[in-house]
Amino acid sequence: MTSDTTEKGLENIIYQSLIDNCQYLEGYSKDYNQTYCIDTGKLFQFLHNTQPEKLTEISNYHGANWKKKLYERFHRQIEEKSIVNILRQGIKTGETGLKLYYKLPTSQLNRDTIENSQKNIFSVTRQLKYKENRNFSLDLVIFINGLPVITFELKNQLTKQNFRNAINQYKNDRHPRELLFQFKRCLVHFAHDTDEVWMTTKLDGKNTEFLPFNKGKKSNSALLFPDTAGNPPNPNHIKTDYLWKEILAKESLRNIIENYAKLIKEEDKDKDKKIVKKLKLIFPRYHQLDLVKQLLTSTKKYGFGNRYLIQHSAGSGKSNSITWLSHQLVELKNITETENIFDSVLVVTDRKILDK
Repeated sequence: MTSDTTEKGLENIIYQSLIDNCQYLEGYSKDYNQTYCIDTGKLFQFLHNTQPEKLTEISNYHGANWKKKLYERFHRQIEEKSIVNILRQGIKTGETGLKLYYKLPTSQLNRDTIENSQKNIFSVTRQLKYKENRNFSLDLVIFINGLPVITFELKNQLTKQNFRNAINQYKNDRHPRELLFQFKRCLVHFAHDTDEVWMTTKLDGKNTEFLPFNKGKKSNSALLFPDTAGNPPNPNHIKTDYLWKEILAKESLRNIIENYAKLIKEEDKDKDKKIVKKLKLIFPRYHQLDLVKQLLTSTKKYGFGNRYLIQHSAGSGKSNSITWLSHQLVELKNITETENIFDSVLVVTDRKILDK
């Protein structure tokens, strides 16, 4: 059976795979509150399942308009701290603290933590109408516990469009002042076709910078680096299906939120050579996730004392890869999950930026 790789066909393939294979819930555009960027149905389903007593406290504290006040609190906190920090830290309204996400357990022995983490609601909404009184919609949006985290623009080569058209759509048609597209509101935005995936964490109109989120292709020449740009052939399947089958699987996406995604402050110089501080939202690229996963898996299986060589090209995020690996090696447990493999991790490097 041949696959329908038109734009709608690709949208349906991703949507059904996330629901059927990754156990996402279906989201509905009618449940989306455009004013506050929240899937209210999924948000209250999560809160009622996990913290019903907290909702009672909040409603008693704020009175009749408690839901609106809660939405406003969400809005201000995400605007100030970013979606990744809100998911990790929760929010406080009045004297009541609310968890908006339960972390993966560090050990399979902690049953309470496992039970709570299973109550997180991962959902996907197709053709999300995000603008009031206008027929503007996004192909797909992923939510966690009612909060949007990932958006998609999908294209296909059969209609002579590809990821570059999706990038142009983000740059020209998705206004960064629109609430859903404001910086820190989502973790990442994907421009996607059947051959390649590109990503950005900050929409900035025509100045938006996209980076590849591809696996790379093996070279046939031993004289070249082992990988080149793009994705390898995927017999009988779509080249980019690793995104929804692998990266967006619940455990993988939770791992990204808990161990990779971060909001950082960077120092730069303006045209007058004055120091300017700016915020940057980091989302790992495919090769970085692949690197850390392979080394953690190998170390867990074979233990310490082995040597590895990692090839990263210029500008591919070596500093972040080293940092992510070091922090996760410190916490890596043995196969029986009873003790840490390493007492400490020592990094020898000439990269002074790693001290930060």
